[in-house]
Amino acid sequence: REDFNQLNTAQITQIENEYKQTLQDVEESLTSNQTTNDTTRSNQQLQDEYHVVAQELATLKNDNSTLSERVLTMEANLSFLREERIQQLQSKDHDIERSTFELHSLK
Repeated sequence: REDFNQLNTAQITQIENEYKQTLQDVEESLTSNQTTNDTTRSNQQLQDEYHVVAQELATLKNDNSTLSERVLTMEANLSFLREERIQQLQSKDHDIERSTFELHSLK
């Protein structure tokens, strides 16, 4: 009977230890699953943010291209107007010189 009690106690102790180990494994698994879920959520948020930022960058790139084209057009127009104004001033200078020469020749 004593041997049976010792065997029974040993088996109960072994079952208790296995139960404790199983509980610990379940807790670790739950913690691991929670960490995995958190990581998955974080990855999804990062992917969503990446797509938003990528779209914003694409929009900025397009806007920048449009503005660059407008600036180049404005520079070309200003250059054309400058050259035109220089020609007008040179023409007026020439007219003034001619008028001055004619005025001196009349004296």
